[in-house]
Amino acid sequence: MTEDLHLIWNWTPDNTTECYDRSQDPDERRDIWGRSNDAACRVLKADLQGMVSALSVPFDVAQKLNSSVFAPGDPVPAPTQVLEATIGDAVGVSGYALTPPAVSAPAQGVELAIWFTCKNPISGGWRFFFHVMGPGGSFRNLDHIPVDGAMPPERWRPGQRVVDRVRIPFPPGAPRGTYQVIIGLFRGGDRLPITPASSSDGKNALRIAAIVVP
Repeated sequence: MTEDLHLIWNWTPDNTTECYDRSQDPDERRDIWGRSNDAACRVLKADLQGMVSALSVPFDVAQKLNSSVFAPGDPVPAPTQVLEATIGDAVGVSGYALTPPAVSAPAQGVELAIWFTCKNPISGGWRFFFHVMGPGGSFRNLDHIPVDGAMPPERWRPGQRVVDRVRIPFPPGAPRGTYQVIIGLFRGGDRLPITPASSSDGKNALRIAAIVVP
């Protein structure tokens, strides 16, 4: 709100906008958004979107970006397990690391770090999926925005390397056996293809780490 304008941005569920000129319409009965005289409203909305974006950034984002996002040419820690795979034409996957490297007892979790390289801009609403396929058909959805929410795909730039980390818990009673982590990029019901085909699960998902729960 300014002295003259009251802007309402209904972010969810419909992403609609209202704007009222209180100097001419103190009771706010005439919505001017989308009309020829809404230029000042559009400036106000841009300011509001900027504030919302700033508030959505994690408090420790600088530390996370410093340890997880690397500009072209910058040195990057090496993964313990090397891969050579590509998701669509947008993202390369060069390796991963498990900490600890194996589950030694039930109810122990692991951290999986995945090394990505952005090859081309990722536009059009694509999102990463991270799934854990377990014994007996068990399934766990660990979908998230990489780097603890700081690096959605549309922020990635060609040449950047991104190391994303995800905690995989194995609670007491988790079935014993081998768990396979699969990842990829999806939009609605579509997934980007995986190359080489030998790294795919046959459903456009890249097979990453196999974790054995004893």
